[in-house]
Amino acid sequence: MDTLLLAFEDAFDILLANVPRFFAALLILLLTVVLARWAADWARRVLQRMRVPKNAITPFSAIARIGVLVLGGMVVLQVLGLSQAVLGAIASLGVVGLIVSFALQDITKQFASGILLLLGRPFEIGDYIKVGAHEGSVMELQLRVTVLRTEDGDEVLIPNADVYTSTVVNTSRARARRHSLTLKLPVATNSEQIHARLRAAMAAVPGVATEPIPEITFASIESEVLNLQAFYWVATDTLNPQAVRSAVVVATNKVIAEFAHAP
Repeated sequence: MDTLLLAFEDAFDILLANVPRFFAALLILLLTVVLARWAADWARRVLQRMRVPKNAITPFSAIARIGVLVLGGMVVLQVLGLSQAVLGAIASLGVVGLIVSFALQDITKQFASGILLLLGRPFEIGDYIKVGAHEGSVMELQLRVTVLRTEDGDEVLIPNADVYTSTVVNTSRARARRHSLTLKLPVATNSEQIHARLRAAMAAVPGVATEPIPEITFASIESEVLNLQAFYWVATDTLNPQAVRSAVVVATNKVIAEFAHAP
């Protein structure tokens, strides 16, 4: 009984001696939770001012919160004198960690590429881009894949690492985009007159930009036929560029038909 009482007294003395340490650790833990919440809110506000895509704000704010929690946890362990024990346990799991890191290598690569794309911002949601053999409007930029919507309505998921290492053509950054059209005329056609009529016809089509003005150039001559190349610009915010192209084809063919039937 005396031995039990002595052991209890020793344990109580140790507990009493460590009460300030426990209170300090508890205070640091509570402060860490508050700072983690503040860091997440701060990161969210900063990212909103930077106009980062909305789907990327939540992961970044979560990273800020987790980072503060990890640092606070390390300080708490240090105050409690448990940091060495925890580090020893982590070191003993080194082999397991190595295996897990190899298993998650591809996920980590896609995650890192997604972060770099979000920071570099080579495109934004709604932009029309070309990546390798794929092209379409950017619907979503996740931390693992970039989601495109093709003109046919298909959804294409491209791994972020492929997007980051490939050439990305963004056709939405400029205010207007040039389109071309091949026209065929008889060799005997009055070129100056029909060129002027063709340029005027293209400029009159709704959706065709007035600056730069439409242009007509000679391409080649074959079998008594002049091959012309017509160039015109369409604003990138036009809802249906294909409809504009169809209207340009109709307008230019109407001019060509008028000259073909002229006496």
